[in-house]
Amino acid sequence: MKIRIFLFVALLLLCGVSARAQQDSAARLVRYGVFGSAGVNFHKAPYIDSRQIVSMAFYGLYSPARGVRTEKNFGAMAFGWSSGALIELPLLNEFGMSFRFSYAKIGGLLTAPYESSPLMEQYFDTSPLAQLGTEAYLTFRLLDRFVLYAGVQLATIMNTPIEGGVRILDTNRYSVFSNGQKMRYEFTGSFNTFNNPNLGLSAGACYEIPIDNSKQWFCALELFYTYFLGSIIPEPSIWALTTLRAGVSLRYAPFATGK
Repeated sequence: MKIRIFLFVALLLLCGVSARAQQDSAARLVRYGVFGSAGVNFHKAPYIDSRQIVSMAFYGLYSPARGVRTEKNFGAMAFGWSSGALIELPLLNEFGMSFRFSYAKIGGLLTAPYESSPLMEQYFDTSPLAQLGTEAYLTFRLLDRFVLYAGVQLATIMNTPIEGGVRILDTNRYSVFSNGQKMRYEFTGSFNTFNNPNLGLSAGACYEIPIDNSKQWFCALELFYTYFLGSIIPEPSIWALTTLRAGVSLRYAPFATGK
């Protein structure tokens, strides 16, 4: 947390230096803004070890000795969203730097084949999982309004409750568990640790559209992809995460000339 505060203060000082350079034509490319996006979280978890889940409560026939029933093939493609603030600064010619600070929902309903029946599947509901992210990019203005991004993201995952169980895929209305439902809860708990900070490689693009006559305010259409390196929880578990986001940002260019 102290490192993040230091980085934020350093960025504010850097912005102050840029502000004093208003006479430089490059200063028109300084941006402050906020953003919001929605997209897809891609989860692939060959193995999630139950020993890394604390405060577990077990229900039904679940056996703690078996881990999360099987040790393989959990996966999900789940909805996610993010929001935050951004700062963009010019460097040389078409190059610049961009910094983002975000809050993102990264969880999903992970599922895996059930060992004994093709008409059932295991589920592992991590939908509440969220992260705080700090992103740094090198930018390149391919056109005056079209910007490419390449950089890294440092994410801190926040611990939230999770639950798991089994559900019936058979559409027959009489195919239910003893509780009368097609889903059966088997455990609840939370992870005891994550691989924080989690490092990801990110790339993206945006197109800025001026929304006032002075061209100081812009609405930007954005698309970003992030691949996180390694597992988001420690060994022996293996859990990979990638994200794809599309969204918009509102940007203010205080030193724009209206050209």
